[in-house]
Amino acid sequence: MYQAKLFGKNRYQLFDTKMENDLREHHEKLRQIVEALALEQFELFYQPKINMRSGAIVGAEALIRWQHPQQGMLLPAAFLKIIEHNPLDIQIGEWVLETTLRQIGDWQARGLNLTASVNISPYHLQQSNFTQRLRDILARHPNVDPSCLELEVLESGSFDNMAYIISLLDECQEIGVKFALDDFGTGYSSLNYLKHLPLTHLKIDRTFVRHILDDPNDLAILEGIIRISEVFSFNVIAEGVETIQHGEILLMLGCELAQGYGIAHPLPAEELFDWVAKWQPNNTWKRTLELNYHDQGLLLAYVQLRAWLKSLSASGVMPDLSKWRLILWLEDAQDTALGKLPAFQDMKSLLEQTQLLLDDYVKNQNRMDEVAVNATLAALKRLPVKMIAVLKDLGWQ
Repeated sequence: MYQAKLFGKNRYQLFDTKMENDLREHHEKLRQIVEALALEQFELFYQPKINMRSGAIVGAEALIRWQHPQQGMLLPAAFLKIIEHNPLDIQIGEWVLETTLRQIGDWQARGLNLTASVNISPYHLQQSNFTQRLRDILARHPNVDPSCLELEVLESGSFDNMAYIISLLDECQEIGVKFALDDFGTGYSSLNYLKHLPLTHLKIDRTFVRHILDDPNDLAILEGIIRISEVFSFNVIAEGVETIQHGEILLMLGCELAQGYGIAHPLPAEELFDWVAKWQPNNTWKRTLELNYHDQGLLLAYVQLRAWLKSLSASGVMPDLSKWRLILWLEDAQDTALGKLPAFQDMKSLLEQTQLLLDDYVKNQNRMDEVAVNATLAALKRLPVKMIAVLKDLGWQ
């Protein structure tokens, strides 16, 4: 009956044992979350955000954890989906806000001034009393400047009324609270809306950062997001910085702010305080300079070559040279001083060899000459390595 009502009037719904069991399990999980909130089983961890070039700590993101009595420490993915579109979503969200503000106040009392960011769900944000509830929560922490709080809004979240969201964010900005658009690039943001959103940061989703060492498409997306942030005068911060090399490429493209396991894992509040006291900036990052447009083209060419070398080794996939950034760069640079360098001519020669070998590879495959195919493939695998060496001679790094 309830399922039929859920889908509208004048309907019927056949009884489904699995649906009934799923519903019971869902209600049981909701009950456990209510109990966990009452028993204070939730805890906030904080992941530092830094400026990679200066080494400055610019803030921390509050991330909820559930210390489950039987299952141990649970990450948000294990329970936040359960409370979507449920009043518990708001209760948990307000608990996170209260706890974060209390923690900011505690840090400040101990001499640590950090901005902390909190993730706000679309359901929570779209409540008609959200701004007033936020004012009430801030009023309970008068020693904390509202500008020390940043709300992160998921771009991939579905907002029923974007005009209302923009006006709501404007109201919150008047209070002094800052906003970031989280997971940028994974949702459906209209640039028309983006220009009206009162944001301080765009956060690049980790899915675009993770593979930038080997995936030219992700690198191109990253480059595009950074340029968009510059157009709208937003600060851009990258999630998922796992290695020194990830940070180097981000810095080369002009993104200085980052968070990720290559900097620090999410930490309990007390451990974050100790981490800040011991934090040492990475010297490689401090020396890495932003590339000019010419060098950024070579960086993308370098990643394209790495990706090709990887695909050659894994599956023998051949490139479409017409789409290579390197080809375009060579065409632009041939009439400049660079075009007279021996390394420039070496690169042109290697590309010509590549095209000839690609043609041979196709012919040998059509002839089903396995010996010739393998010989051509072996020769092709040597070319990306040579090209990468020549790129370094051209001075992109």
